Amino acid sequence: MWVGLHYGRYSPVGFPERPEPNFASINLDAGASTQGSFAFVADAQAPAWWAGWRAGLTFGAVRVNRLGYYGLGNDTQYSRDSVTAAGSYFYKVSRTTLFARASVQRRIIGPVRILAGATIDHSDFRALPGRSVFGSDLAAGVIDPGTIPFTDKVLRAGVVLDTRDNEIDPHRGVAAEALFASGTGYTRTTTSARVYAHPFPRLVLAGRLAAEGTGGPFVAPRLRELIGRDIPLLYIGRPERASPAVGSAKPSSRLAMVLLPAPLGPTSATVSPGRSSRSTASSTRPGRAG
Repeated sequence: MWVGLHYGRYSPVGFPERPEPNFASINLDAGASTQGSFAFVADAQAPAWWAGWRAGLTFGAVRVNRLGYYGLGNDTQYSRDSVTAAGSYFYKVSRTTLFARASVQRRIIGPVRILAGATIDHSDFRALPGRSVFGSDLAAGVIDPGTIPFTDKVLRAGVVLDTRDNEIDPHRGVAAEALFASGTGYTRTTTSARVYAHPFPRLVLAGRLAAEGTGGPFVAPRLRELIGRDIPLLYIGRPERASPAVGSAKPSSRLAMVLLPAPLGPTSATVSPGRSSRSTASSTRPGRAG
């Protein structure tokens, strides 16, 4: 069972119609459950407090005290007989997250704005009383103790186009954005567009299209754990980018023809679809990440 409280204040836009919901607002939300979970979020938004500027700031602390955890990877086995009254936390873990997010937008021309923001997210995991899969994985080294707690630091920037007649209840207009973010060990590119049309008084048509790509050295850290630090680990593949897949059959085939023989040859390569490979010679090739 949860019990929660909410407090909010806002500055209304007044009688002249504006697309923004208000000049500025502050909201506080707090809640707690009988199972040890809690949530506290403080949010401040200023969509129209300063002419041509928008700003937002959010702080929060959230604990999910009965989060499901079934192991890492696809080979984990479900043990039904382990979920008993004595082992009710066998597939549970407690996660506590502290976060802060800030964003600033500046109108540059008409409905076009540029955006900059930052996020810091600190997550910690705690084993619950009794035997659990999380506790066993942590003790056996399946989970790297150095990754707990984990802090994700993100910087993002992008462009926003917003022609909606009303941000809360839009009837016509377009809201589109293109964002690039760099976090701890990864990058993310996001594009989205929402379109609203009002052809008849009682009919509003809406559509949404979004795409996202992530990039980063996903495989290399895991391989270094497996082969150790004493064996050289060389990269063979295309340059790091936000899209993990090539997206076209012909460039993908050409890329595969270059990459697949590379681990067996005397070179390491960094290649791009449709471009010549760049190789460097080396006398030792015990380990490679591709």
